[in-house]
Amino acid sequence: MSQVIPHRSRLQFGLRTLFVAVAFIAMWLGWELRFIHERQEFLSDLKRRNLTYELVSEAAPSYQLLGSDYITWYDLPGPIAIPFWRRWLGDQAVLRISVGDVSKDGAEARRLFPEAGIIRDWRTECL
Repeated sequence: MSQVIPHRSRLQFGLRTLFVAVAFIAMWLGWELRFIHERQEFLSDLKRRNLTYELVSEAAPSYQLLGSDYITWYDLPGPIAIPFWRRWLGDQAVLRISVGDVSKDGAEARRLFPEAGIIRDWRTECL
């Protein structure tokens, strides 16, 4: 009597593998949500201190395109964009941020907003 060997598909995986994959996706999503929350907290702190920022969606179209004087004056590091999954999670790209203390706030702004140009707010010099 011959035994029949069941044919297994290549895409089969175990329940343990599914749990591990879901766990990794959940950790990545939590990391991204925490980063977005930090960005939003930083922007709300800027508002509380009467400092300004400009979102890419609020900028004039010429500022977003061909590198006008406005863009080069702020010395932007690269294209003004954020990954699509951050947009899906409610984040927005920032064009420029004016900070009071460049040594403290500037480093934090650069870490949280690599797409933005960071400038010093001239009003803080008068205070």
